[in-house]
Amino acid sequence: MGLAISPKIPITVQDLFLLVLLAVGAYTDIKERKIYDKLTFPMMAAGLVLAFLAAKFPGLKASGFGLFIGFAIFVIPCELGAVGGGDAKMMMAVGALTGYPFIITATLFSFALSAFQAAYMIYKRPGGFRAFFASIASGSMFFTSYEDRPKEENVPLGVYLALGTAVALILRITKVVA
Repeated sequence: MGLAISPKIPITVQDLFLLVLLAVGAYTDIKERKIYDKLTFPMMAAGLVLAFLAAKFPGLKASGFGLFIGFAIFVIPCELGAVGGGDAKMMMAVGALTGYPFIITATLFSFALSAFQAAYMIYKRPGGFRAFFASIASGSMFFTSYEDRPKEENVPLGVYLALGTAVALILRITKVVA
């Protein structure tokens, strides 16, 4: 689905756009706790255009479906406040740039990395896993809004989305996964 840079280099123009999206998105999420629309929307558009240029309508269909899958995976968590809108839009741009099924692989790796980080944070909290499961049982965990939690507990998800997507990209380039 990609516009090849060279027959000898297994990286496409879309991959370069993807790396820019991931680097800038992770950086702004760390520094400002935001992934900006001025990054995500142009990357969505670039993904659709580049896919069309590479493979005409089949490419546009794959890119559009990837964008839709990114939306479908993140819309409910976003509406529930579990992820930010910038995180959702970044993964929609990942879907547009890479298409389906890569967006699924990238999301799975991203969620796995964020789950490891979450487990570590729970372990380091006073009371550890016992306190965590007690808060779930009492329902108190689900009534604490994102804004009310201590800042150190609000780790930017965009960083893990970027890392997971980068791992998936490396595995695709090295032909470990499709």
